[in-house]
Amino acid sequence: MSGYDGDADDALQFASFLLGIVDATAIYTIVVGAVLALFSLAGLIASFCAGSTMLKVYAGIVTVLLAAQIIVIAVIFAKPTEFTVSLTNTTQDLLELYGSKGEEGARATAIWRVLMETEPRCCGMDGYNDFGELKTSMHLI
Repeated sequence: MSGYDGDADDALQFASFLLGIVDATAIYTIVVGAVLALFSLAGLIASFCAGSTMLKVYAGIVTVLLAAQIIVIAVIFAKPTEFTVSLTNTTQDLLELYGSKGEEGARATAIWRVLMETEPRCCGMDGYNDFGELKTSMHLI
């Protein structure tokens, strides 16, 4: 036997959980990249044209985009723990669903199994007591 039969299913559930998180980020990144490509094309066309008005408009747009990027980065780095807190809250919610019936419970159980197998520390968010009130038996390897 090559290990627990549910390992592939657990890994698949964990991967789909991570992909759900990154989907929104990927969409935003693609949209921003497409907009920047269009602005770059406008700048290229403006540099070939004899009129300087289009080049000035392009320079203004690039300046506004640079300022917006600086503001966004400043906001993100002003709260460096926000992502960590969000991830902790999500895993805490998954812990509460561990062993529950239904699709969400199965997904939470699979994700926690993968996390506990890859991270050799025991268990849950704050120790083994997190699993004390669960109504299901623990997965033992």
